[in-house]
Amino acid sequence: MHKLTLFADSICFSKAMAMSRLRNVARSYSGFEILEKDLLRDADEARKLGVQMSPTLLLDGKILCAGIPDEKDLKEMIDERLSAQ
Repeated sequence: MHKLTLFADSICFSKAMAMSRLRNVARSYSGFEILEKDLLRDADEARKLGVQMSPTLLLDGKILCAGIPDEKDLKEMIDERLSAQ
C-alpha cells in the first residue's frame, strides 16, 4: 500500500483543491491511501520529513512536491517515483 500525504495548514486556500486532485489521481492506482496532515498540529512530523511550506505532497513519506501541480503532472510525478523504486 502506498501513502499519499498532504501537509497543509488550516488557512491554506489550496488545501481543498489539493485533496480533490489527490483523490482524482489516486483513483488511477490500486492500493493508495490518502492522508491529510495539519502542518501546525503535526509540526514535529513535518519537520522530520523536511516539509517547509503549505501545501506539500508526500509519497510514502518522501516529498513529492511543494505546491499543487495539475492532475497530469501529479500523475507523472507519481509514476516516475514508483518506477524508480
